[in-house]
Amino acid sequence: MSNKFIIALITVFSFALLSFTVNNSAEWTKMLDMNGVVFSQKIAKCATQHNSTKNDYFVFKYENTNSYDVRITYKIEYWIGDKCRSCNLNSPNEYEISIDITAGQTLEYTCNDDNKGFKLYKSTKGVNEDSNIRFEFVNVEVNKI
Repeated sequence: MSNKFIIALITVFSFALLSFTVNNSAEWTKMLDMNGVVFSQKIAKCATQHNSTKNDYFVFKYENTNSYDVRITYKIEYWIGDKCRSCNLNSPNEYEISIDITAGQTLEYTCNDDNKGFKLYKSTKGVNEDSNIRFEFVNVEVNKI
C-alpha cells in the first residue's frame, strides 16, 4: 500500500471518530425506583456529524433488577418556561414512552438515539436555558411481560 493511501485512511477514520462526540462527565442520578426498575438521569453533551454544535440533553438509563422481563410506560411532561410543550398533544405522540427491558438488562442513551425515552433536549451550548427547561415523568407503570 502506498503511504498516501494509508494517510488518507487514517485521516478518514480520525474524522469519523471526531464527528460523533459525547461528554459523559456527569454522574447518573436516580429519579425513581419502581417495581424493580431503577430510572436514572444525567446531563450529557452530544454532537453528531450532521450538527457539530454540542447540545445539552437530559439522558436516561433504565435498569431492570427483576428476574423477569418488564415493559415500562410513562408520559413526559416537557416544560419550557411556564408552557408545557407535551401536555396537550394528541395521542399517540413522541412523549408517550414504552420500553421493553429483559430481566437483568440495563438500557441507556446514545447520542444518535432520537427516542425521547432515552434523550430529551435541554439546551444549546452557550445559551442559558437551564432554568427554563424541565421535565417530569407522569403515569409511570412497570408491568411484567
